[in-house]
Amino acid sequence: MTVLAVALAAVLVFNASYFAVIKPRDDERIRGEYQSLVTEIFSKLTELTGDKYAKTAIQTFQSMQQVFQALVSLNEINQQWNRFCDSPSSQTLFGSINNISIRYNETCLSLGTFRAHYASDLVQAGSDIGTLVMALVRLDNAIAADP
Repeated sequence: MTVLAVALAAVLVFNASYFAVIKPRDDERIRGEYQSLVTEIFSKLTELTGDKYAKTAIQTFQSMQQVFQALVSLNEINQQWNRFCDSPSSQTLFGSINNISIRYNETCLSLGTFRAHYASDLVQAGSDIGTLVMALVRLDNAIAADP
């Protein structure tokens, strides 16, 4: 019985140290990886919209590029969501072209869901990130396809 008590105490001490020291570091690392992925995709969208503007001289693409540049510089999920989805100017800009508007709305819905879980539920955020990435890819495709 003493061996069992010692083993149980050792497990409890390990769990306490894991959840107090190691797990928060793991969670922070995972959040950093998620943030980097989202920021990298916004960076690619910055390049795409810049290229579209250079080819078409349509001011809307330059404005989109400026939004994506701002998102890259923010490099924080809540701030990115606020600037991209909760900003009337972004809503108007991305809502001005029908096929882009649809993908923008899907992206904001996915980013909002991801944002809600990002700070508190990394398991769910891990599921949400896949949906967000696909929404961003569809937004990229819509922008690339637009004249």
